[in-house]
Amino acid sequence: MRYYAVPLIIIGASIVVAAILSALFGNLAVGLVAYGIWLGVYTAVSLTVFMVLCLMWIGVDSLGLSLLNVAAAAAATAMFHVAWTLIIPVGGLIQSIAVFLFYASVLAKLADIDWGEAMIVGLLTNVIFAIIFIVLLTNIL
Repeated sequence: MRYYAVPLIIIGASIVVAAILSALFGNLAVGLVAYGIWLGVYTAVSLTVFMVLCLMWIGVDSLGLSLLNVAAAAAATAMFHVAWTLIIPVGGLIQSIAVFLFYASVLAKLADIDWGEAMIVGLLTNVIFAIIFIVLLTNIL
């Protein structure tokens, strides 16, 4: 039970921090909806990439716990990205690299996988997420 508590706390804390940042920097409802969409898409991409790579070579002991840990890493990364965007005025490539390294390090710790495997999962996740974001952005505009 203790192994499930840490990822659930991380996911809950990311939602609370999103609410606080949304209230401080803008509209609470709009901020939470935007964060929820971002978190949902990023988590779906993270879980898909992780599952595919687990089937290929990473492997896991407990699939349910591993997926919960990946979701917690995605939630922590989403919160890191939102906080960076609102607080630090440096974006672009620097922000992308920081988000990638943050996700890989949190994923390596939570999912108990090697740093190299976490880097591969993180790179694929962030590239796929960027492609989805660009496609959605071009269709909206």
